[in-house]
Amino acid sequence: MQDKATLVTINHQKLLSFALECFLCTGFEEESAQLIADSLIEADLRGLNTHGVIRIPMYLNRVKTGLIDPLARVNLIKENDNMAVLDAGNGMGQPASVYAMQKAIEKAGVSTISMVGVRNSNHFGTAAYYSMMAAERRMLGISCSNTEPLMAAPGGAKAVVGNNPLSIAIPGGNKPDIVIDMAMSAAAIGKIVLAQKKGESIPLGWATDKIGNVTTDPNEALDGGALLPFSGPKGYSFALAVDILAGILMGSGFGEDVKSPFNDFLNQQKVGHMFMAINISAFTNLEKFLANVEELIRQIKTAPVAPGVKEAFLPGEIEYNTKCTRLVDGIPLPVGLIDELNAYAQELTVKSRL
Repeated sequence: MQDKATLVTINHQKLLSFALECFLCTGFEEESAQLIADSLIEADLRGLNTHGVIRIPMYLNRVKTGLIDPLARVNLIKENDNMAVLDAGNGMGQPASVYAMQKAIEKAGVSTISMVGVRNSNHFGTAAYYSMMAAERRMLGISCSNTEPLMAAPGGAKAVVGNNPLSIAIPGGNKPDIVIDMAMSAAAIGKIVLAQKKGESIPLGWATDKIGNVTTDPNEALDGGALLPFSGPKGYSFALAVDILAGILMGSGFGEDVKSPFNDFLNQQKVGHMFMAINISAFTNLEKFLANVEELIRQIKTAPVAPGVKEAFLPGEIEYNTKCTRLVDGIPLPVGLIDELNAYAQELTVKSRL
């Protein structure tokens, strides 16, 4: 019998087809199902397994209990030349977020800088999925979202603010794009969930238990505990700012109004998102900008490294390299997760198996 943590490699197209079928079998239309499945496989390709197919049961359990509307329509609440606010209608975060960033890019092409917000949404996957859309169009892309409270204020024993992810993507010219993608906690909650599934401990400094003690047990962290912010008050402050930008500013849930997708099966999530696109060519010559970014990358990559270090990396470079490898070699998944997904697929009457 294989250990649940043993890794099995699966072709990304096979994984995409499996994910797509799961969402189609639970009432999603083809376009939405394709967007959601693609976002999950992109995360797995980039090595962000905490936001990949591991999320399928969490998403679809909420659909089955009526807490996510698979047929939701995105409604325009307000709009002008360089901004818009959209209502996701309690649908999945990915379709509404792709639409929002597309609108932001379109507006930035005319008005230089644009911001588009989404209210009444759900978990949207990785923030980088959307910021990279702008970088692919040679714009600067920014995306962020709030989450349910996961982190305590410094010195606190109760989670009061989400770890609220933020991503900034910068076109790299002839080099891979620079992609900053981070939650404001020392580690994403998905990494703790993954450790729990693998039966592994978590590093000291990731989370506390429910009375505020630092713990290495993922079960204690997930049972009323709290994540710890990166750099203490700095990460906490950034998280608070994102909650205001993506939640309060956009007329969406914030703080305790935002509910857990893992543990709350009575209430809608009420997540808010914020997307920005910045037209580089309105500020400076685009080709000169890209050449300067390439030069900055060169300076970083050719700088001396510390003893024992082979190479310094740009933000997003490791994920880019991982994707290049996994497109050829496949995506490694734990046997335990594969068994869970196959059992879930059988329950959904999905024909495909991993």
